[in-house]
Amino acid sequence: IVGLKMVRNIFFDLGGVIVPLNRRRCLAAFTRLGVDNFGEYLNSFLQKGFFAKFENGDISSAEFRDAVRMLVPGKEIDDNAIDGALNEFLDHIPPEKIQYILQLKKEYRIFLLSNNNPISMDYIGKMVKEISGTTLGEIFEQLFYSYKLNLSKPGEAIFKKVIELSGVLPQQSLFIDDGPANIETASELGFKTLLYDTSKPFREQIEGALGNG
Repeated sequence: IVGLKMVRNIFFDLGGVIVPLNRRRCLAAFTRLGVDNFGEYLNSFLQKGFFAKFENGDISSAEFRDAVRMLVPGKEIDDNAIDGALNEFLDHIPPEKIQYILQLKKEYRIFLLSNNNPISMDYIGKMVKEISGTTLGEIFEQLFYSYKLNLSKPGEAIFKKVIELSGVLPQQSLFIDDGPANIETASELGFKTLLYDTSKPFREQIEGALGNG
């Protein structure tokens, strides 16, 4: 029997776990730009339509912005306004989350696995640098982004790719995500999982999942 202490690797989701999300504020920002139906594309767990293509790396940032503009024919919306509205989805990262992850790094291999896009990642990267003086690349051993792998959660393929690229054993890995479908896929592939509850303390939930709580 493999004990709980056999967890050697931890995979973190980014949006919803490390970065708090604010969907309502983001939709309000797009509404101010005249885009009333952005909610059809923006979901806390899995995006739809052209936004899903953007997060899967199938279209570029420029093509994403053009797709947004097509939702408001005849209105000029500049790139910065679109980027700004999209980044309203992201709340400030509590610094203690980064501090705790750095603590875990002393004992575990730490990875990031996120459905994300280059516009949001640019913003998050600056935020992390501001609050911790370090970069995501320095905090995590490897960064796995949907738009770079051309694969998205909850599909099995992204998990299998990550297992291959990181060389981990799923049975020795804890996967933390706030999306039930993502957790389900990880669990089916043998990962130990934590369905993160945004209303509960970050550290306590992880300690509990690692058997330290």
